[in-house]
Amino acid sequence: MSVVVSIHDVHATTSARSLELLDMVRRRGIRATLLVVPGPWRGRSLDDDPALIDRLSVAATEGYELALHGWRHQPNKLSTTRNARNRLMARGCAEFCDLDLDTARDLIARGVDEMERHGWSPLGFTPPGWLASDAAVDALYEAGFAYTTSHLTVTDLWHDRQIRIPAVCQRPDSSLAAVGSWFTRQVLVRHVVQGRPIRLALHPADLDDPTTRDATIATLDIAACRPTASYADLLDVPLGSVTAA
Repeated sequence: MSVVVSIHDVHATTSARSLELLDMVRRRGIRATLLVVPGPWRGRSLDDDPALIDRLSVAATEGYELALHGWRHQPNKLSTTRNARNRLMARGCAEFCDLDLDTARDLIARGVDEMERHGWSPLGFTPPGWLASDAAVDALYEAGFAYTTSHLTVTDLWHDRQIRIPAVCQRPDSSLAAVGSWFTRQVLVRHVVQGRPIRLALHPADLDDPTTRDATIATLDIAACRPTASYADLLDVPLGSVTAA
């Protein structure tokens, strides 16, 4: 079974680290999905970084999948319970975890339009923090997306099925960084050795601290011991398919 690899939070504000991660996976021959935040985030937009846009377009021609990762990576008004989950799981970025259908439709359409403006046709959608309301998932069905993901599953929207495959990642900007790095390596090694399905989620912030940077390199070396895949590979969906209505 392949290790499904994804690079989260790809945006102008994370350009240097995102491209460094891309270079790391490319050097190891690792296939991956690049999760793009296409909207305004931290005061910048994708158009502020033409070099990033060019690199992503080249990556797409090389077989890397470009997927939608929310719109602006910032939460809307949340209930108390959702706020707690937002802080824990998504570190304040759970944009889709409490949306109604109309709002979800609007933000998804904005994201698709922006990506298609750059020549990218996203097949899949991973909500920030892997948190999405039922209404947001309904909006993804309507928009024609091939899949969406949660922390524990990949949902095949075209065939109405779920694939149970957990994701592991570090927590570089929290007090749990050291524990998260250790846990990620242990779980990844166990799954790789036993040939069980696993997802490895990389974040640009993983490279900000020497400890998590070293751990990222170690996890990539572990992942490269098995065949690797993008989400599109996992579902056997050809890149370039039209997803949006």
